[in-house]
Amino acid sequence: MQNTFEFDTSNIQRIRVLDTDLFVVDNFYKNPDGVLDLIEAQPAKKWKDWDKPSYNGEYFLDHRHDFVNEQSKIYNTFFESITGQKIAQPGRIVTNCMEFYDKKFNNYQEHYWGPHNDLGYTGLVYLNKIESEGTNFYTRIAEDLWDTPEHFEPWRLKKRYKLEYHVPAKYNRLVLFDGETLCHGMAVNSNTFFNKKRINQAVFLS
Repeated sequence: MQNTFEFDTSNIQRIRVLDTDLFVVDNFYKNPDGVLDLIEAQPAKKWKDWDKPSYNGEYFLDHRHDFVNEQSKIYNTFFESITGQKIAQPGRIVTNCMEFYDKKFNNYQEHYWGPHNDLGYTGLVYLNKIESEGTNFYTRIAEDLWDTPEHFEPWRLKKRYKLEYHVPAKYNRLVLFDGETLCHGMAVNSNTFFNKKRINQAVFLS
């Protein structure tokens, strides 16, 4: 029986960003349509629904799939060998899904969406069937005290960050980067995902 998550790394690129290795793999899954169908057959839940105050579900919708599929372990060795880290949730499929609604609140001309750091390497597989904005990598150039819930003040002033590198989103493209070292966030430069779902699979390591 064929594994839905079979992958191909023959198109891998290694890029140096702020003294770290960033990897881009085009055409990562051999059957990306099958992966997407499997994911979208599962329910997606609003992310951090417990955090208050929050505008999630009002001005935008940040929602995630999170379910077990043992077949996904097929790619663990690849991720772990190239990063030297361990998969944080082996056998789990996790996504990031976003839709924006209110154009005044979601002011991407003057702000970046939630620049942050993770606990280790992060892999993102873009699953929208269009080319669009992908992931930004930043240097903080001014203090940005963010002590409110994530979905209350998610937009941060651009003048506090320097955009160092951008990886465009392309269907079935994997970007793998040191999320602990690199401050990063979803790139939003247009109205593409206003009232249209943006989806990617996320793989976290530590």
